[in-house]
Amino acid sequence: MTAAGGLASASGGNPSGSAASGGTGGQCGSGGGGVDPPTPMTTALPIRTMFNPHSGAGVVAVEFTPDSKFLITLGNETPQTIAIWDWTKDLETPDFTAQVRGDPQMLLRINPIDHTEIVTTGRQSVNFFTWDTESGIQQHIPIMSSKDFKHTPTAFTDSVFLPSAASEAISSTADGEIVVWTNRSLNNLSVKLEKGKKAAIKCMKLHNGSINVLMTFNKKYIITGGEDGFVKIFDMQIRLVLWFESLRAGPIISISFGPMSGSEKSDGTISETDIPDIIISTKKSRILLLTSSGTPTQGTGGVDADRNKPMEGPASMLPTVKVISEGQNDTIYGLAAHPCLPRFAVAGYSGGFGTSTDIGLIASVGSSAGLVQIWDYVTKQIVVSRQFEEPREEVPRGPGGKKPNKEVPAKVLEIQSLAFSQTGQTLGNIVTKMPGSGIIRIGFKNGQVRLVATDSLTDLPRSTPGPFQASSLPITRFVFSPTGSHLAVADSGFAVAIFKKEKVARTPGEAATSMKVEWVLVGRCKAHFREIV
Repeated sequence: MTAAGGLASASGGNPSGSAASGGTGGQCGSGGGGVDPPTPMTTALPIRTMFNPHSGAGVVAVEFTPDSKFLITLGNETPQTIAIWDWTKDLETPDFTAQVRGDPQMLLRINPIDHTEIVTTGRQSVNFFTWDTESGIQQHIPIMSSKDFKHTPTAFTDSVFLPSAASEAISSTADGEIVVWTNRSLNNLSVKLEKGKKAAIKCMKLHNGSINVLMTFNKKYIITGGEDGFVKIFDMQIRLVLWFESLRAGPIISISFGPMSGSEKSDGTISETDIPDIIISTKKSRILLLTSSGTPTQGTGGVDADRNKPMEGPASMLPTVKVISEGQNDTIYGLAAHPCLPRFAVAGYSGGFGTSTDIGLIASVGSSAGLVQIWDYVTKQIVVSRQFEEPREEVPRGPGGKKPNKEVPAKVLEIQSLAFSQTGQTLGNIVTKMPGSGIIRIGFKNGQVRLVATDSLTDLPRSTPGPFQASSLPITRFVFSPTGSHLAVADSGFAVAIFKKEKVARTPGEAATSMKVEWVLVGRCKAHFREIV
């Protein structure tokens, strides 16, 4: 071990493969791969670095024991090894090392009740380890008989020990199930197995897809995040307590918790002090805050964020969902700058979900999944975002009308191109010169064209509501005339459609002084036989 002046310099520029914090909260460690990777130890500044761990191959997982005295690492070498370090000693080698039998393991967890027990997770197997200062590290392969279960998991994704019972652990799978491990076998539940030996006694389906995140918190709850985009909270008996469905944010990849405060209620109900605020991140570059409102509600155990309403379930706190951050998670497809304001428009192949609004930002981002964002590249914030969708349809009631109507998920419109008007001012029913106003034209893959205001992303008013159908082919390019009174739209069929701004008849009941100017489609002509540039 050597002293290091900083975490970045200590790690030598190698990628960090894993990180862990001590149970006391005073230390953290990270491990990397690459050539000659070190394992830095740090509080606020790095204080020790173990160079070339695991024969210079680096580590894939690292964890502290609850007392923060020992560091346990899982190597990246072949054959793979597991090592235990007393990092407080001035030694450059681990205290104990053992070779891992079976397929490569990727994750490592320590029993919070008994730190001499470890579980590791690989794609095809779960392994348990025990260790002590006399016999070193011992590996135990758990029992999971195909006779006892309908099927074996296609792949494991994570494992954790249950803080409510020192002998129990659970593993999540790519099938959306969890496997419960304990020190008793289904062959004879009355006999305890030796320390470290485990057997599968239960397999339960929790998600419609892979469980990507598996955690415990507050020593009372299990939380899962799935490829289906759902977040679910269970008690230690794996009974559903609270859930968030239809978040429309994409597959869950990370979950963290806010600080705990106050004390648990005497009546045993779930309160915001019992389950803290939850922050999740997803594969669609979204970060959401899931929180309880603090108002007890009987019969609401979850939230459908798509409809922003509670769902039927056990008594709990009414949960709410807030979008903290939303970004582009795929290739950027187009870019356009506002002619006079610090705004820009970006179109990409990101998967957009939902609609959010805030105050103070000005730039536009659109995605092929229908998501448009307004940015201010000076403040680097988002004021408003909108996902463009086809109208939702109602599913008829079943025979006898016993089942309620259900909504069919909206079809997301794919954005093909977008751009600002040359003047940057709104050219619709109402002309405004307010700061931040402007027009964005958006072309979709289905040939639709929408003109929306940059400050709200709402469609400009029309006598006939809805988008313009300029073509049946994807829209590829927009050009405004210098005066902003005409708009040319090109599509992938090498045709050009012309729109112009003109006065239209007022509808009955409108004020005589109201300005009635709209964009209208003049016509479409196939003027070229190759791509229009």
